[in-house]
Amino acid sequence: MKISHSSKKQGSALLAVVLVLAVISSIMSVSTAKISQAAINSTGSNKTTLQAQQYAASEAELMRSMPYSNLSSLAKAKIAGTVFSKEVILGEESSYSSSIKQRPVTVNIYSDAESLPRSTLTFQRYSVEAGDLDIGQPEYLGSGPRTFVAKEAGFVTAGGSSKSQSLTVQVNGKTLGYVCPRGYGTGTISACVPVPKGATVSISGQVDWAYWSKLKA
Repeated sequence: MKISHSSKKQGSALLAVVLVLAVISSIMSVSTAKISQAAINSTGSNKTTLQAQQYAASEAELMRSMPYSNLSSLAKAKIAGTVFSKEVILGEESSYSSSIKQRPVTVNIYSDAESLPRSTLTFQRYSVEAGDLDIGQPEYLGSGPRTFVAKEAGFVTAGGSSKSQSLTVQVNGKTLGYVCPRGYGTGTISACVPVPKGATVSISGQVDWAYWSKLKA
């Protein structure tokens, strides 16, 4: 049987289409494999970053609980039993106020042999923390109304009020403590208010007693 020239052309064209489709299919298969691998790698990377963030938060909490005088930098070192390393960098100390120092603390967490940290946390530490604050021994101010200027920050505590009079504690003209007049048989009722340094304190009304406690570090 003799095959016409036209049939040969059609066969060649069909073969070319099949070859092109095969090439396209191969390319798509490779692309799909690459996308799948990228997705897997991304999931693994996100998990590693999350773990690094958790280690950074844990180390930062440890540095926050450490006494200010014990703070020190830490060269990059392995975290036992993990693929991570930690590094602590202390910044330059500066004055937060006339009596309080501050310095930045940076915690870096690295994964394997990576040169850049997977997670970084930076926060400030102060030489006087909330837990270091204390109030001095109460100083008796006496009884009866009085006005004074606070030489340092502290608290004023006053007790009183009666059937006909209230007890009022004002700081810079603002009422921060108040006990209303009482016609029942309860004893002295007190009010305690914070006072910033340099503020004017006024205690008025029925004042049975008053005390001052300064804030100290």
